[in-house]
Amino acid sequence: MTEALRGILKQASGKGGSPAVGYSCPTFPIEIIRALGLRPVRMASGGISPEDESRGEMMVRSDACSYCKGLLGLLSRKDRSDALIAYVISASCDQMRRTAERISREQNTPVALISFPTTRTESAFGYFLDQLRLATAELEQASGRHLDMEALRGEIGQSRAVAHAMTHAEESAPERPLDRWLLARIAESVSAGELLRIAGEYFPESKGALRQGGVLWIGSAYFPAEPVELEILQNKGIPVWDFSCSVTAPYKIDLADAAGADDPFVALARAYFEYSSCPRVRPMEAFLARLNVTVAQRSPKGIIVFSLPFCDNWKIVPGILREEHHIPVLSLDGNYSPSVLERTRTRIEAFLEMIGSTR
Repeated sequence: MTEALRGILKQASGKGGSPAVGYSCPTFPIEIIRALGLRPVRMASGGISPEDESRGEMMVRSDACSYCKGLLGLLSRKDRSDALIAYVISASCDQMRRTAERISREQNTPVALISFPTTRTESAFGYFLDQLRLATAELEQASGRHLDMEALRGEIGQSRAVAHAMTHAEESAPERPLDRWLLARIAESVSAGELLRIAGEYFPESKGALRQGGVLWIGSAYFPAEPVELEILQNKGIPVWDFSCSVTAPYKIDLADAAGADDPFVALARAYFEYSSCPRVRPMEAFLARLNVTVAQRSPKGIIVFSLPFCDNWKIVPGILREEHHIPVLSLDGNYSPSVLERTRTRIEAFLEMIGSTR
């Protein structure tokens, strides 16, 4: 099934279609981009190569994380086939702000910068709402289009359908994290209806009861050219519950309240504001509270935390999880280089053996 999904992804990615907008983080509602008749593309969703990271390292400070370096290197490729008319970048750290400034200069393309608040007060929400309105106005200017509220309402419904497909895939096949990653990549290029059809064909019906055990996969920006860590886990037949910052992240946001709201823009902003998936853009307490719910539901035998160099907020997470949950935690410090592949493989296999995970 994996190769079949790779084939679908290749075919879907090769199609033309609407002009695209690149976004760096699921703090900006992709529904707004779609309602403008544009196509949201998670920056680096196609993977960051070692060459991308090397090129990007010449454009930023040496202590920038691999994601920042990789984005800059990726966008400077001479063989790029995508044509992005604008970017929406979350200023989640100083290096991302510098990356956004460099992209604006190098690409000569509009960049909307989102400063996500680190508190959950009403004034913080008002600030976030203003940020979304400003970014939307910049996208309207870049595209020459106007955001229609009914179109936005329709896209909220479409996103709920996609989220249903992704949830179905996780519940029915938790032991296939690589295939679910491919499905999320496919979601960028096909309609919600087509994705539901693909999910129904390649992922069996859920067994009904909430699945438990396996490992919880969490961590910072995960965009390797080849997701070898997920491939290793899939080959071992281990159930994997995805809590990471990857292509799957936008489809975990609960939009139920936004679907029928009188003002879909404000309701959508509220849903994204309340979502806590990353300690870099939310209070650590909010992130941990949501993570604790997942741990209670899934009862994982272990947790794997993937973090990039110099991403300090993620570096402290493994210690907190060990102390709070008293279950084994594997901390993977990596970048997008294949040189870490064998070391990663050995560490994951040893970890799985230690926690006794089996099919």
